[in-house]
Amino acid sequence: MARPASLGDAPQESQRRGIDALLHKPASLEELVETLADLLGNPVTIEDAAFRLLAYSRQTGRVDATRRKTILNKSGPAEYVRWLQQNGMIQRISQSPEPVRIPPFPGVDQGPRLAIAIRARDRVLGHIWVQETERRVDRTEARFLLQAAVAAAVLMLRQEADKESRGRPVREFLADLLDGQFVEEAAVQRRAEGLGIELPEAYGVVIADIDGFERHVVDHDEAWVQGLKVDLLSAIRRLAAANDERPLLLTRSDSVVILIGDASPPASGPAAIRTRTRRLAEVLQQRLHEEFPALSFTIGTSDIFTGVGRLPQAYRQAVEAVRVGKDVLGGRRVVCYAELGILRLLHVIQTRDEAEGYHNLHLGALEAYDRRHRTGLVRTLETYLDAFGRLGPAASTLGVHPNTVTYRIKRIQEISGLDLEDPAQRMTAHLELKVRRLRKAR
Repeated sequence: MARPASLGDAPQESQRRGIDALLHKPASLEELVETLADLLGNPVTIEDAAFRLLAYSRQTGRVDATRRKTILNKSGPAEYVRWLQQNGMIQRISQSPEPVRIPPFPGVDQGPRLAIAIRARDRVLGHIWVQETERRVDRTEARFLLQAAVAAAVLMLRQEADKESRGRPVREFLADLLDGQFVEEAAVQRRAEGLGIELPEAYGVVIADIDGFERHVVDHDEAWVQGLKVDLLSAIRRLAAANDERPLLLTRSDSVVILIGDASPPASGPAAIRTRTRRLAEVLQQRLHEEFPALSFTIGTSDIFTGVGRLPQAYRQAVEAVRVGKDVLGGRRVVCYAELGILRLLHVIQTRDEAEGYHNLHLGALEAYDRRHRTGLVRTLETYLDAFGRLGPAASTLGVHPNTVTYRIKRIQEISGLDLEDPAQRMTAHLELKVRRLRKAR
C-alpha cells in the first residue's frame, strides 16, 4: 500500500474505507503490523502485556537499538521497560484511550515512539509500538492506532479462545458435531482420537446464554465483546472444574455450549448424568451472575442421550430450552428441556397460527383496547395468570395495589369476553399469551 503523500493530509474517503477494512479485518497480527507500518511510514511492533514480542513489521529504514534488541530477544529490553515503568509511562499508556508519545530513551541510540494499549474490557492485553525514526506521525494518522488496537485485541482474544477450547481444529470439530455434519460414528471417533478428544458415550448438553446480549454490547467495540466471551468461557471452565467436571466447551455467538457426560454409560442409567447436568446448570446460574454482575443468564439443559450420533438432537433441545426460558419465562433461570412439557410445542403453535393467520379473539380485543387507550391490560392478565391468580404476587410484580389488580381483572373480562373462572379459557389464554411472547421475540 502506498504511504501518505504528505504528513498533514487526511486520507480521502475511499482510502479511509480501505484503511478501515484493513485495520478491522486483518487475518493475523503479522498482517496488521505490515498494514500499519505502510500507513504510518514507520516500523511497528506488537508486544503482549509482559512485553513479549508477538509481531513486527519488516524494516525499511534505520533500526534503533531498542527495536534491534526486541527482535533478537523476542521481548522488550529489560532496561527500557524498567525506564518506562519508573517514569510512569506504562501506567500512562495503560490508562489513556489515545496513543501516547514516548520520548527517546536517554543515553541509547533510540528515537521517539508512539504507543497505545491493546484493551479488552478491563484488561490490557499488550501494546502497539510505532518507532518514529523515519517520520513523525501526525494527529490524523495516529487515529489509525485506535482501530489497530481494537483489531489486535480481537486477534489476540481469538488466539486465547482457541487455547481455552483446545485449539481451532477442536472447536471446528465440536461445531460440526453439534450441527450434524458427520454421517458415521466411526468417522467421528477417528477424528476425535486424532485430536486427542475423549467423547462421552452418555451425555447431556448445557447452554449458558447471556440475556439481552445485544443490549449489553451495543456501546462497546469488538475487542470488548471478544474479551467478554473469553472471560465467560474461562469462568465456566473454572466453575465446572470446581464441581469435578471436565466438560468440552464451545463458544457460539452469545452462548457457551457445554458437553458433560461419561466415557461409558453409568450403571445407574441416565439419572446420574441428569443430576450432574442439573447441578452444574444451577451452579452456573448463581455464580456467573456473581462474577458478571451487570449480566444475567439463562441456562438450558437437554435430556440425556447415548451415542454421539444423537448430539445434534441434544443440542437442539438445549437451544429450545434457552429460547423458551428467555422468550416465554423471562430469562434469569435454569430451564430443563425434559421439564418443559407443553411449552416445548409453543413454537409449533406459533408457526401454525402464522400460516393460518389465526388471532385469538379475546386477546385481540384486549390488545386493541390497550392500543386505543395506552393501557397495559394484556400485561396485567399475563402477570395475573403467571401468579396463579394470586393478587398479592401479581400486584407486587406490576407495582400496584392488589385492589387495582382486582379492578383490572374485572375490566379485562368485560372487554375481552374471557371467563377466568372457566379452567379451559384460563389455560388457553395463558398459553396464547406465551405464544404471543414468542412472536414478539422474533
